[in-house]
Amino acid sequence: TTSLRFQVSIVDDACIRAVNALHPQNIDDFFLREEFLWVRQNSNPLAFFASNGLTATVEFLKRGLRPCLDALLPSQFLNFRSLDIRSDEFQHFTGSDHPIEHNPQLGLHGIRHLLRHPDFLRAELTAVHDLRAEGYTSILLSLPFLTFADELVAVNAIRTASQLHDVPLGVFIETPASIYELRAILDNCPAAIYVGTKDLTQFLLACDRSNPAVASIFSMTSR
Repeated sequence: TTSLRFQVSIVDDACIRAVNALHPQNIDDFFLREEFLWVRQNSNPLAFFASNGLTATVEFLKRGLRPCLDALLPSQFLNFRSLDIRSDEFQHFTGSDHPIEHNPQLGLHGIRHLLRHPDFLRAELTAVHDLRAEGYTSILLSLPFLTFADELVAVNAIRTASQLHDVPLGVFIETPASIYELRAILDNCPAAIYVGTKDLTQFLLACDRSNPAVASIFSMTSR
């Protein structure tokens, strides 16, 4: 129906153009995971930051995001999901020395990893801030794998300390705990709430979807 609205997951601006060439009327926004920008040049984001610094990282992100923003129609916006790479996924990057955790799905990734690297998080916020200053206001930075409202409070503190108040923040609800924290999360005024059904499903079912021994249990339509 015409009242049904969609968000489409993409890997680059070509996806946006292809979707909009087919049927853009019901597409409100597009969803881009930051790691796709880094995979494209086989660059470990944290190693890149350590070697090149904040300014170069900000410029890298802006170069990757501008073509996507240019491809949007006036009524559409881009949901740019902050870095969320699990320890086993870091091995896809050349020269990565990240140790693989015993259970990466439950490990150090998403916002819990970013808060250990606040300067990298500041680079993400700055990139979005700069693009908005250039006139690309149809972009939102969303925070992955949020568990506690305190994590959003911590990001807001970094945003305030860096004078990046204009960057709208969305949050991904992907753990059962974050559902119980939702009222406190909403008290911190996120610009958008997204539900990550894959992670939420596997945690509700106590099933690691990346483990072949139990992956058959994983079903988002399970009773």
